[in-house]
Amino acid sequence: MRPWCVLAALALSCTATERAAESTPTTTPHAGAAPSATRSLGPTSEFDALYYPADPTLFEKKRPPREGEWLARFKEPGQSFLRYQSGKPIRPTAERSVIVLQPLGIFDRRQGTFVEEMREVMAAFFALRVEVRKPLPLPTKGRRTKRDGDRVWTQHHTRVLLDEVLEPHLPKNAVVYVGVTLEDLYPDPSWNFVFGQATLEDRVGVYSLARFFPAFWGRPVTPESDVHAWAKSAQILVHETGHAFSLAHCTEYECVMNGSNSQEELDGQFGELCPVCLRKLAWNIGFEPKSRYEKLREIYRRKGVGDLERWLDRRLAQLGR
Repeated sequence: MRPWCVLAALALSCTATERAAESTPTTTPHAGAAPSATRSLGPTSEFDALYYPADPTLFEKKRPPREGEWLARFKEPGQSFLRYQSGKPIRPTAERSVIVLQPLGIFDRRQGTFVEEMREVMAAFFALRVEVRKPLPLPTKGRRTKRDGDRVWTQHHTRVLLDEVLEPHLPKNAVVYVGVTLEDLYPDPSWNFVFGQATLEDRVGVYSLARFFPAFWGRPVTPESDVHAWAKSAQILVHETGHAFSLAHCTEYECVMNGSNSQEELDGQFGELCPVCLRKLAWNIGFEPKSRYEKLREIYRRKGVGDLERWLDRRLAQLGR
């Protein structure tokens, strides 16, 4: 059976033995990386500031799960940096160096602009080129109707979308291929819904924006709801794409790669990578973390995502930027 994750991604901090084995603080680039990706991350003190920051106001250790939350239901062991590194994760290559976003279903002009904005934040988050393809139709197979009082809506089975819609269209240049839809999703008939799902081996993921928009709940649109929908859509997008880069759920820190078992849990989660997950992707892709932070801060400032903008201000100040 192929490994898969439902809104999941993992990260554990390195043990003392692991850290002792990491005396050379450099980033190892992927085969297709630009020459700049080979630059050193700097002296040991800079390396520690990036990946071992002793500041709980910046990076909070994972809180004990409350009843009903993801880690209360799924006893995940976590994943250290060395385990990730030795596990042959999906990596960009000279032939497969692009993240491809695949809209699924009907998108009007405003929604198409929204997807383009997701493309921009994804490109900054992963420091890779991101393309948006023309929409593909949603299948009738795996479709079901849900009801809650007077509300009626449609859901689509994630495995049908992953296996029968996305995998057959996997672009040759795609290191990761992510489907995005405005319809609700479910991974199994026994589940009420899921925000997204990705396969770790096949480089394919799918996620839904539906539940972040007031229309899904029959509520009015406000400027605040627009910002919330944008921020949470970006959070799901990078989370699911992280899975496709072989990241499992983070169990060490409050992190964008934490699992989520409800909308309430997701709403309370941190929207950035913890230092362990950051290190995994910096090693994998070959990006310079501080430049990545600066590009993300500009996007969050422009979109009015104040909490992440302020956090990045503090993080960059700590790093001397």
